[in-house]
Amino acid sequence: MMQVFKDVRIDWLANRRWFIGLSVLLMLAGLGSAIFRQVTHHQAFNLGVDFKGGTVVTVRFKQRPADEAIRAALAKQGVKDAIVQLTDKPDTVLIKLPLEGQGEAQAQVDAGRDEVRKALNTFGPETPPKLI
Repeated sequence: MMQVFKDVRIDWLANRRWFIGLSVLLMLAGLGSAIFRQVTHHQAFNLGVDFKGGTVVTVRFKQRPADEAIRAALAKQGVKDAIVQLTDKPDTVLIKLPLEGQGEAQAQVDAGRDEVRKALNTFGPETPPKLI
């Protein structure tokens, strides 16, 4: 067996203050970076629908159309900022709708689903979507 380092002896506990100080310095640098990005009007963290609010619609097709066709149908229906995400299943697509305005109500969630349903019904009877 090949050995790169032979008989290495490092006294980790004697140097613990240096290692703890380095760890704290790295954590403060990360926190400072996140604060700087947030102050400069960038999103420090990419928060999804789980944290920001909104609606996630899972759609299953008999034959999944192209992503561009789904986005075009959503845009034609007036659905803005929708995120179309593929899944590991070839017939399933996730459509994420961000929260519009402050305070999400059940009516807004239902309206978002209805808009997605109307947009996806434009694909015709060959590929009828099934909302889950």
